[in-house]
Amino acid sequence: MQVVPVHVRVLQEAECMYQAAPENRAGAGSVYGMAEGGIMILAIDPGTKAGVTFTDGKAFETHLWNLATKPKTKKRAAEPKHFRLLKLWNHLVNSHAGVDTIVYEGAAGFMRGKAAVEVSHKLRGIIELFAGVYNISLVMVEPNDLKQFALGKRSGDKSEMISAANRQGYEGSEDNEADSYLLAKWYVKYYR
Repeated sequence: MQVVPVHVRVLQEAECMYQAAPENRAGAGSVYGMAEGGIMILAIDPGTKAGVTFTDGKAFETHLWNLATKPKTKKRAAEPKHFRLLKLWNHLVNSHAGVDTIVYEGAAGFMRGKAAVEVSHKLRGIIELFAGVYNISLVMVEPNDLKQFALGKRSGDKSEMISAANRQGYEGSEDNEADSYLLAKWYVKYYR
C-alpha cells in the first residue's frame, strides 16, 4: 500500500472537486464559462472564504473559494492550517487560463486578530508568488481606496459594500464576493 502525503491528497481532492463542478467541465470556455479570447481579469478578496470575480470588462462572474481547512473528527486529524495556502494555489492553477491581470485587495490597516492578519498576509504572498511564476500582472487595491470608489468615502461596513456592489450590478449578498466584484469594477474603470 502506497502512503500518499497529506498535502498531495488535499490537492487531489481539490482537483476532483474542481473537475466535478459543471462550470469547469471541458467545453465550458476558458475560465468559468467566460468567452475565450480577449483580456481576462481575476479579482480576489483574499480570505478563508475568498471572493473571486472573473471579467473581460463586460461580463462579470463571481464565485466563492472556500479555503478553510477540515477540522478534526473522530476518524481523522485536522488538516494543518497551511493547507489553505495550498488550496488557494490549486484554485489559482485551475482557473488562471486566459487571465492577464490579478487585482487583489491589500491589507493596509487590516485590524483583526493576530491570526487573521497572519493568514491575510500569507494569502497575499501566495497570490504574488503565483503571479510571478505565471507572469501575470498584479494590481493591489487598498481597502480604503476600494471603499472610496464604492461608497464615496474611505470607510464603511460590509452591508454598505454589498449594497454598493448591488447598485453596480452584483446579484448576491456575500460580502467577499461583493468585494471582489467591486475590485473588478474598480480595475475596469481605472485601467481599461
